[in-house]
Amino acid sequence: MRRLVFFLLTLNTLVGFAQAKSDTLYVKLLPETLKQVVLYSADGAQQKYITHSNSTNGEFKLAIPSDAPHAAYRLVYNRETMDYIDFLYVGKPFEFTYDTSRENTIPVFKNSEDNNRYFKALFLINQIQQKMDSAQIESFKTNDAAVLAQLTARYTQLKSELDKTTTQIEKTEPSALIKDILKAHERVLPDQPLIDPMEYLPFIKQHFFDHIDFNNTNLIHSSVLVDKVMDYVFYLTVGEDATTQNQLYKNAVKDVLDKISNEQVRKSFVQSLIQSFLQDENTAVIDYIFDTYYDKFPENLKNESWENGIKENLKTAISRKAPDFEFLLNNKNINLYKLNGYEYYVIAFWSTSCSHCMHEIPLFYDFIKGRSDTKVLAVGMETFESQNQWETEKLKYPEFVNVLGMGKWQNPIAQDYNVHATPNYFILDEHKTIIAKPYDLEAIVQFFEAVKP
Repeated sequence: MRRLVFFLLTLNTLVGFAQAKSDTLYVKLLPETLKQVVLYSADGAQQKYITHSNSTNGEFKLAIPSDAPHAAYRLVYNRETMDYIDFLYVGKPFEFTYDTSRENTIPVFKNSEDNNRYFKALFLINQIQQKMDSAQIESFKTNDAAVLAQLTARYTQLKSELDKTTTQIEKTEPSALIKDILKAHERVLPDQPLIDPMEYLPFIKQHFFDHIDFNNTNLIHSSVLVDKVMDYVFYLTVGEDATTQNQLYKNAVKDVLDKISNEQVRKSFVQSLIQSFLQDENTAVIDYIFDTYYDKFPENLKNESWENGIKENLKTAISRKAPDFEFLLNNKNINLYKLNGYEYYVIAFWSTSCSHCMHEIPLFYDFIKGRSDTKVLAVGMETFESQNQWETEKLKYPEFVNVLGMGKWQNPIAQDYNVHATPNYFILDEHKTIIAKPYDLEAIVQFFEAVKP
């Protein structure tokens, strides 16, 4: 599945859309069980919502502003898996039918010769390149000289066919939009199959952006740019350990961003990459991108609201030091950072008004109470109405440090830890660094079974 979640999805309706002149696109999707489609446009690495349509029979009607850029647009037809199809809009209404259940199928367009030419050429280019990939893989596997000679002949024949196809498109295709997007999809492959697999990846990485112009307007308004960047950063970097992997990520990010001279486009990719690494809470790479790129943008290019949101999420990312807070212990005020003597600390957010918590916290207590190397701080997310119940319930957990979090989600501790649901767990090491964020009791058990008792 493509990592489309790396896009910055800006779900803003177009200003004045209801009054603007628009064209209607009719879409028929198979199977007919598909219920909703969402249409997006691209601006660098940013994907912007245009409209959506619901249906009970797989037939959708979409209105697109007639003055929208002539570009490639993305239609997401399964928001759970983010399956999509990209097509061209060049200022004219059209309709198409697409069978999403069949692989390598071409949508059928009516009243859009541009899309028909585009998909026919794209399918042909991809088909040839896939056959070349197969010959390349088989070349890695064989030690037979005769077989290798046959594969090489087959590969070079396909390479010649690909060159003729792309040259013909360049000479005869009247649309610059189609030519530019097709060129961006065309991968640079060796003239002959490589024998040593260790030479293949460096070659691909070296030539990965040969056909990409980050200043080309047709590509800026197409999702092909962000697709290429994400493939390069996340699928062509494989390290043996976390440290090596992060260095490869940083190198890949630098490779990409150094190619982008347009600062607006560059900013969109910086933000998109930060969003992407935030999914895995990769603070090392996020900090690198902030320090090396984002922080050096002029103030008018920065987005304070977006930046604050990212940094708020990073406060409780794995490898960050947990936010400090004060609580009462043995009738004395103490804070988290001054608590010592344990290898692990668990901060457990729960609430007496949460039925799942009332079931899970007793089980968690029974599991953890025998561990002399671990101290639990159980923060009760309570209101004035539930405080008395919490006072009673906490007596069942004498080995916990029971902390009252009055105000529930508005409580400063909950806000510092970005807690919006219970139960919620953070595991810290002896230095109060967050080392795990288990989702439930099962994940907690797995963590502690993996470390010494």
